[in-house]
Amino acid sequence: MRLNNLVAKPFLLAAAFVLLAACHDDDKPEPEHEGEGQLIVTVENPGVQALALRIFGDGLTEPLESRFDAANATGKLDKWLPAGQYDALLTTDNPEAVTIDGTDGFATATATVRVPEGSTTMPALNAPVYVASRSGISLTEGKTNELTLQPEDIRKILRLTVTAPGRQIAGSLDATLQGITRGVNLATEEITSSATLGMLLPPPDAQKICSTTAGILGIAWPEDVDPSASSDTHLLTLSWQGTDGKKQTYSEDVSSQLYRATETGADTLDLTIAIPEEIIPVPIHLYTGIRTRAIVDVFDGTPVNIAAGNTAGQYSDSWEGEATDNEIILSPERYYPADGSPVYLRGYYPAAPLNNGKVEYTLTGQEDLMLSVEQSGSVTEQFDAVKTPLTYRHLLSQLNFTLKLKGATDSYRIRSVHINGLASTAIVDLGSEAIEPLGNAGPVVIYTDPGTGGFPITNGTVTLPGYVLVQPEATLTLDLVLNVDGNPANDKTFKDLPVKFDAGGSEGGSAYEVEISLEVPDTPDIPDEPDNPDNPDVPDNPDTPDEPDNPDIPDDPGPENGIKVTVTVKVTDWSPGDQGGVTVDPYK
Repeated sequence: MRLNNLVAKPFLLAAAFVLLAACHDDDKPEPEHEGEGQLIVTVENPGVQALALRIFGDGLTEPLESRFDAANATGKLDKWLPAGQYDALLTTDNPEAVTIDGTDGFATATATVRVPEGSTTMPALNAPVYVASRSGISLTEGKTNELTLQPEDIRKILRLTVTAPGRQIAGSLDATLQGITRGVNLATEEITSSATLGMLLPPPDAQKICSTTAGILGIAWPEDVDPSASSDTHLLTLSWQGTDGKKQTYSEDVSSQLYRATETGADTLDLTIAIPEEIIPVPIHLYTGIRTRAIVDVFDGTPVNIAAGNTAGQYSDSWEGEATDNEIILSPERYYPADGSPVYLRGYYPAAPLNNGKVEYTLTGQEDLMLSVEQSGSVTEQFDAVKTPLTYRHLLSQLNFTLKLKGATDSYRIRSVHINGLASTAIVDLGSEAIEPLGNAGPVVIYTDPGTGGFPITNGTVTLPGYVLVQPEATLTLDLVLNVDGNPANDKTFKDLPVKFDAGGSEGGSAYEVEISLEVPDTPDIPDEPDNPDNPDVPDNPDTPDEPDNPDIPDDPGPENGIKVTVTVKVTDWSPGDQGGVTVDPYK
C-alpha cells in the first residue's frame, strides 16, 4: 500500500505541472507589433543642413514626417508600420529658399524655388538643395527593413562671365535670364514650372571682365521647342549705369550656349557674354486677337492704333499698326526703351487721334468700337503671344431684329423700322475703359422700303438683314410701319415701342436679338339684320332709383391700331464682321 502511494505521487506532480503550464499560456500577451514591420532609416547629412524625411505608403492616412537638425551629421528613424509598400523622400528643410509641395503622395512631391513677394525675378540658390529618395520599400510582418539615405545636391551651378571692352561702366551690373527651372517633380525629375532668374555681377575689373555664379534647379525648355535648334527661348539681359549717369541695357539669347553646356552633363554651366560697343535696339513685336461671346471675328490687314505710355493707364503717344489674325505690325517700327524700363500699350479700333488719353468717335450704328487689354513689355520681359497678347473686346452692343406676325395674311410687309436713342458721339477713356455717350444721332434706319412695297413676311416670321451697334445701357425705342394691303394710306404705324433689357440695360460686347411680335385680331363676322321689334307696352311709373355705385376703373386702352405689339430682348451670338446694315436718318 505504501509502495502504491509512492508510485502515484510523481504522476500527480506531473499533472499539476501540465495544468500550471496551460494556465500560463492563457495569460501570455498578444504580440506587440501584430501585422506590422519595422522600418529603420539612417539619414546622413553631407552639408550639415536641416533635413526633412517623409514616408509615404499603404498603411498611412497621411505622410509620416521626421525632421533632423542641421547640427547632426546623422539621424535615424525607427518605426513599426503596417505591413505593405512604402516610399521614402529626404529633402532640404529650408522653406525660406525652397518649398516642398504636393506631399500628399510621393509621386506628386515637388521642390519649388521661393520668389520673394513683390519680386519679378527668382533668386539664385546659394545653399545646396539636398534630395534622396527610395521607392518600393517592402515591410513584412515581424521583419525589419533597414536602409540608408545619402542626399545629394540637385542644383546646377550657372557661371556667367561678362566682358565689356568698349564700355565705361560705373558700379555693378544687373542680369536676368529667362527659362530657368523653378519647380521640379522629385519623383520623376520632370520640370513643373519656370521663371526668370535674377543675378548681380560685381563692377568689371581692370580687364573689363566680371563674373558671378548662381545655383539653379536646371534649364527649362518649352514642350514644343527642339533644344538643339532653339534660338529665342532664353534671353539674357544686362543692365548697368554708365559713367555718364545714363542707364543702359544689352540683351542676347543664350539658348544655344545653354544647350551645349547641359549636353556635357557637367554640374557647372558656363555662359560667356561680350557687350558690343554699339548696341542694336530691340524692336517691339505685338500679338493680338478678338474676344467675343461666341463667333470670333478676325483682323485681316486692319488699321489699328496702339496707345503707348511709360506708366500704367497713362498714354502720351499713339502708334499706327496693321492687325492680322494674330499679330500687329507697327509702322514705323518701334523699339523697347534702351534703359530697360517698361512700355505700357493698349490697342484701340477704329484708328482715331489720341487726346489726353481719350479717343472720340462718331456713332453711326454701323461700325463697332474695340479696345484691347493693357499689356506691358520691356527688353527683359518682351511682349509674348501667349502671356501678353493685345486681346480686343467689343465696346458696343449689337442688336439684331426679328419680327413675328400672328393672325395676318402673307400680304403684310414691313415698310420700315427705326430705332431711337443712339448717341451721336462716344468718348472712350483708354485708362478707365469708360464710354461717355454724347448727343443724339437721330432715328437710325434698321430697314426702309426701297420701293418694292416692303420686306415680305414669310410664314409669319422675318429676320431683318444687318444689325445695329449701340452704346451700352442706352434707352432705346422703336418706330415701326406695317404695310397691310399695299396701300400706303392704310399702313399701320407704331411709335416709341420700348426696348427693355434684363438687368436695366445692354452690356458692351454682348449681342442681342430684338423680337417684335405683332398679333392681328380676327375680323368679326357681319351680323344678320334683326327682326322689327313689337310695339312696347306703356311703362309703369318708375321707382325712385338707388344711389349709384362707384364706377369701376376702366380697362387699359386696346392695342394700338387694333394690333397687339410686344418687344422682347434675348442674348444671342455675335454676328461676324464690324459693319452694321443701318443708316442714320437725320431728317425724320
